[in-house]
Amino acid sequence: MLAPKTLPPELPLPTQPSPHTRRAAWTSYLAASGSRYEIVGSVALLVIVMAVFAQFLGFVEARPGATLDDPILQHLARIDLTWVIFPLIYGSVIAAIVLLSAHPKRLVFALQLYALVVASRMLAMYLLPLDPPAQMILLRDPVVELFATGDAPTRDLFFSGHTATMFMLYLTAESRTARKVFLLLSFVIAAALLLQHVHYTVDVLAAFVFVYAGDDLLRRMKGKLAAINGNGHGVHH
Repeated sequence: MLAPKTLPPELPLPTQPSPHTRRAAWTSYLAASGSRYEIVGSVALLVIVMAVFAQFLGFVEARPGATLDDPILQHLARIDLTWVIFPLIYGSVIAAIVLLSAHPKRLVFALQLYALVVASRMLAMYLLPLDPPAQMILLRDPVVELFATGDAPTRDLFFSGHTATMFMLYLTAESRTARKVFLLLSFVIAAALLLQHVHYTVDVLAAFVFVYAGDDLLRRMKGKLAAINGNGHGVHH
């Protein structure tokens, strides 16, 4: 089973905030050299990526794609699980933000990872244009529609953004209990999307691979930057 990477000692993503209060944790984080630049840069990067993604969704929706033969979907009943997917996804995101708010460095890491995941989705969708499954039950996501053309997108398929988001929450969670819950919900969301025929099976499975690879890449990059900083070079994080 995939598990979050063990963080190297030089990578400042603590498992427990020190000091233990949110206010003190943020005061300590912002007092560190380079931290303010990192958080401002991370938020700016995410805003830019989401703005580009909004325009990209319009391009994707206007472009025809291939229809995949998915034997798994063919054997699954069609069930509208919109009422399950949205509360789980957005409830989990809110819970994750609250939990990570006591761990500034881990929260900033999560913002950076999400930007990387969204950028990876754009590249993947550009390289693999797909038409939706024939028996798709439209998933009306008001948040996605806000960033898209105002209508529910149907061609933002490879790879699944909802699955990717939930799995990312698992990889970036601080506590063992939160990780267990988010991992379970990742599989629940993946199954719900397939039962609603919103995605092909490969879309859902690829989400786990892309997010895990992105998490590993980002941790390695931050580890190298921390090592460089330890030698007196680079920007302190």
